[in-house]
Amino acid sequence: MFRILLAATFLIFTSVEGTAQVRQLMLEKAKQMSTTKQQSTQPADTTQKATPSNEPVKQEQQSNPIGFSGGSKKDVRPVYTFNDNMLVEITNYKKDGKKDGDPVKVRYLFSKEAYLGSEMTIEGKKPEDKTESTSIVEFGKNQMVMLSKTKDGNSGFVMKYDSQKIQEKAAKDTSSAPKFTKTGRTKTILGYLSEEWVSTDEKGNKTEIWISNQVKLDVSGASAAFAGAKGSKSVNTQGYPQGAMLEMNYYEKNGEKTTWIVLEINLNKTTTISTEGYTFMGF
Repeated sequence: MFRILLAATFLIFTSVEGTAQVRQLMLEKAKQMSTTKQQSTQPADTTQKATPSNEPVKQEQQSNPIGFSGGSKKDVRPVYTFNDNMLVEITNYKKDGKKDGDPVKVRYLFSKEAYLGSEMTIEGKKPEDKTESTSIVEFGKNQMVMLSKTKDGNSGFVMKYDSQKIQEKAAKDTSSAPKFTKTGRTKTILGYLSEEWVSTDEKGNKTEIWISNQVKLDVSGASAAFAGAKGSKSVNTQGYPQGAMLEMNYYEKNGEKTTWIVLEINLNKTTTISTEGYTFMGF
């Protein structure tokens, strides 16, 4: 399932410099947290424990090179408001071409303010086992808010990040970033003219993306906040083509494939997310 989450965050909206990278780094940290199974049950407003004296600080710095730390409920807005949204379907395929599980739908939420969001529902074996997951990246506060609804209740946590360290890491990783080339092929997706770009990484995995400059998603607040972050030079360090991605096909060298396809685009449609009723946990 985490493979789907990573695919869902790939190139959400490429005109916001660093958006995909910030989200991917934070989700990788979330994955590490989930595998350790050491998430605290204490409210995040409590004071975090100090590093044990027998644990070298240098070791902690090496395991957390981009400055992740826990936030709290007081850092979260009561309501987040979005003006545009885009519904995407993500499907994984096995080597034999058959679907690897059911497709997952993700709704990306765009705001004029300094944040972006996404919503997805993961169905369980039983209807009551489904999980509704929401994530919001607040560029102005350098944090990601993650909300989850399950049959056991509503929970959330806040993950802080150091934007300057992310910029520094991005600069170091520029050489390994995917290099996209425009093929000259075009097609119309949901009424928008789109151009094809392709990239093949050092492992032989191929990515095809279709980008349109005709989709007028308003992410001015997030773009301005991220570009103005400390250490940012407002450059696209990942080298992605600019515009809205409406389709992606990712082909792994081993024969597996992931598709990312926009099903609908809703402009000037207000969506609100309330954080009332969520219990925020520390980590």
